[in-house]
Parts: sequence; structure tokens; C-alpha cells
Amino acid sequence: FNFDTILPAHEFPIRRMIWKYDDEILVSSDSRGFIKYWTMNMKNLINKRGHDESINDMVFSPTYCKFASASADGYLKVWDFASCKTELATRGHGWDVTCIDWHPYKSLIASGSKDNLIKLWCPRSGECVRSLHGHKNTVSCLKINKINGNWLISGSKDQLIKVWDLRMLNKGEFDTIRAEIDELSCLSWHPHYEKLYVAGGKSGDIKYFITGNSRNRLNSNKSYSCQAEIHKAHEQIIWDFAWHPLGHILASSSNDQTTRFWTRNRPGDDMNDQYNVNQLTGPSKQAALRQLAIATKHNPLGTGRTTKPLTEIGGVNLEEIINTEENENMEQDNNNPSRGGINPQHPSIANDPLLADNYNMPQNIHPERMRQMGQRENNTKSRNNKPSTSMGLPGMGQHIPAMAPPTHMGPLPTYPIHHS
Repeated sequence: FNFDTILPAHEFPIRRMIWKYDDEILVSSDSRGFIKYWTMNMKNLINKRGHDESINDMVFSPTYCKFASASADGYLKVWDFASCKTELATRGHGWDVTCIDWHPYKSLIASGSKDNLIKLWCPRSGECVRSLHGHKNTVSCLKINKINGNWLISGSKDQLIKVWDLRMLNKGEFDTIRAEIDELSCLSWHPHYEKLYVAGGKSGDIKYFITGNSRNRLNSNKSYSCQAEIHKAHEQIIWDFAWHPLGHILASSSNDQTTRFWTRNRPGDDMNDQYNVNQLTGPSKQAALRQLAIATKHNPLGTGRTTKPLTEIGGVNLEEIINTEENENMEQDNNNPSRGGINPQHPSIANDPLLADNYNMPQNIHPERMRQMGQRENNTKSRNNKPSTSMGLPGMGQHIPAMAPPTHMGPLPTYPIHHS
């Protein structure tokens, strides 16, 4: 990927960007409440102060004639897109409005706030239609299902994801899932499978959920399991998701200054990489973790995806796997006299890339092995110090015999030695 155009668009941090349906106009907002329109060649059309404080979220209406904005000043505003003028401004939340979404075909806007409430609004009159009390902490994200228009999902810092059926709000939430994601920050419905959605948060994990189809359902109202997980997809908090229109690629953006694209493994691909190993179970997972430990030991930064050494996957410490196998192998060699101690040429060591190179590094040699190596060196020195009975040429070792003179030359002449 290459950048076509790079320019300073805002004087303050950009908080939200949304495209018009024809991809000709980009609307952006920043932390000081400014709203700007941009063309495809990044020409600025409109620059307007829309809110007094940071604009946390924006969303287009189904017809793209209007858009709504949610701000930290507590206001929810509806704008006319053509003129960029405010048509409606309402302040029903008691704190910052953190997220907002527009129903795909009804005159309905949903908003979440730091006051732990979800409110449903009429965009024409500004009347609050319904308030949903379900979360115990800040509602950080919410999305309405664009396929059926009946489900609203909301995520909160209480690590709960709630699914609301807009047709039966009197019965409360339709489903509650404990996502086990610290500071849940973003949610996104799949564009084609109406039950599938993804969630991300501060831990950098991406989790996939299916509405009403959890494997570990403790009771009729709560479920606690995700369908799939990408562990440590990012190194810091994930801010937003975006699906490809066909639904086969998921893009994620994070505070680690990276945007990453995710897709399903092709048929026949292995699952032994750092992002998929958590989907394996039993011996397959242990074998995959061992392969990752080998790769990490020889090249900690070899994946090219991170600037930090890969030392932990899914709560499993790869360094412990390396140290455990080294210690077990050393104990087996020491307890077996037939091996004569630790032999680097033994197949159990020489053919094991996790252990073989440790015996070339003195700082990692077992104490017993050090003692044996010392004895061998002493024996070699004692043999070298013994006088040799065979004549050798200068510079040659004692194991090379002296060369006999040619037969046609006769005996070599001798010269007297004079001592001064």
C-alpha cells in the first residue's frame, strides 16, 4: 500500500471520517469540534466549527442527505449535508455522547453516552423515544444491524456486549455476552451474515461472536464464549473496524499506528501462526506453540509484524516451553549412564532445533557438562606435553609422521654443530 496524498488536513487530532456513498466526498471531524468536507483529490470544500468540544462519532442517514454527529459537549446534532447547516440539536444525555448510529430504513437514531445509557431519538422532532438501562459503565460503542434492522448491539467498559431487539424492548436485552475485553472500544456487524459481529478493545484482541449461538451458555440470558479470536492482533487499543463490501476482508485500526487487514485462512493453510494458534486444541495446539517457540528463539522479530519480541501467545509463555524442554532433556541425559553425559551429537539433541544450538554457547552449558569438558581438556594437554619419539616437520602436529628421504638420494649429510 502506498499513500497517494499526504497533507495536514486538521490542526487538531482527527476523531472520525465518513465517506459519502459515491466516494466523492469525505467528511472529517477533529477533537476541537471542526467539520470539514474533502474531495477525492483532498481539496477542502467546507471548514466549519460544529461543536464546542471533541466530535466523537458521525454517521450518514440512509439517503446520505443528512448526517448526525455526537460530541463530548453532550449534544447530538443532525446536519443537512448539502448546506452543512444544523437542522436539529438536542441534549438528552447527562454526559459526553460517545457513539451514534442511524437506523437503515426507519426514522431512528441510537446514541450511547458516559452516563451508561442508550437513547433512541426521532431525527425529525428530536424527541427521545426510549432510554435503555443495561450497562454499568460508559457505553463506548453501538451498531444497528443493517441487514434486518432489528438488532442493536452495544459495548461498554463493563466488558459486556448486549444485543437489543428493537421490536421487543419491553423484555430487555435479547442477549448478553461477557466479551472479556478490557475497555471494549469498537463493534461491527458483518455486511452479509446478520448474526456475525466482531469486537475489539484495549487488549488488542479481535473476537468474533454469533448472536444467540454461543458454545458456553450458562443460562438463557447470558453467554460467555466467542466463536473465534485473533489474539494480540494489535499491540494497543483498537479504535475502529471496517468490512470489505463483500465481507471477506476485515480492516482494523489501532493506537499502535497500524492498519491491518484480516481474512480467513485458505483451505489447506496451517493454523500454527501466532494469530490462529488459539483456535487449535489439544496436541495440535501444543505442537504449534512449540514451533512458534522454535521460531521465536532463533529470530524473535522474524515475523515482521511487531517491534517487540514474541514471548507470549494466548497466555502461554514461549520462553517457559523452551526452558522446560531443555531441562527435561538434560535430566534424561544425566540419568542415563549409557549416554555418557550430554552428547550434542545425540539425535534427541542434534535433530532438535529448539535444543541443539545451546551446546555451542558456553553460558548455557550444564555444570556437569562443563566438568566433563574440563577433564577432557586436561587430558589433551597432558598428552601434548609428553616428548615425542618421532621426528616431525616444523609446524606439523605430533600425529603427522616424519617423511622419509627419497631412495635415490642416499643418506642425508650430517654437519658438525659448533658451540660458541
